[in-house]
Amino acid sequence: MCNNISPNHFLPNYGHIKYPYSNLKRPHMYYASLVDELFRSFYGFLNYFVTYDRQSIIIGINDVNPSPIYNPFDFDPKYRVITSNDDDYYIIERNIFDMFYSYFPDIVPYLSIELHQPYYNSITTFGCFTQINFKQLFYDCENRKRCDPLMSF
Repeated sequence: MCNNISPNHFLPNYGHIKYPYSNLKRPHMYYASLVDELFRSFYGFLNYFVTYDRQSIIIGINDVNPSPIYNPFDFDPKYRVITSNDDDYYIIERNIFDMFYSYFPDIVPYLSIELHQPYYNSITTFGCFTQINFKQLFYDCENRKRCDPLMSF
């Protein structure tokens, strides 16, 4: 029997990539606690929280300066964060992605990071000023590994 259904050219085809939560049997709360433990072990000096909703696990980082500083070599933005010791620390999206991808690659597409401004600056603009979703970075990384298996990040 012939199936004459035209392909949908508007949606990207991720058929070769295994859907991450297909084999996982635990609820989001379990993975949120794992993300919290790993993030605390690497970035325990930051003021952050971990929560989840229907679609993703969210890491909220507080006391972030909303003006990014761009790396001149690859133009990746890095944000200045005030730590618990009142020191300055710079967070980079790719470094956090690489950390989670090396430990929990199957839950990386469901991670997102929200950057929140400090309280003293909340009068003019409040709350989360940017949200970083790791889903596209994950699929780009998986596609590169599929095309060149010897390539490592």
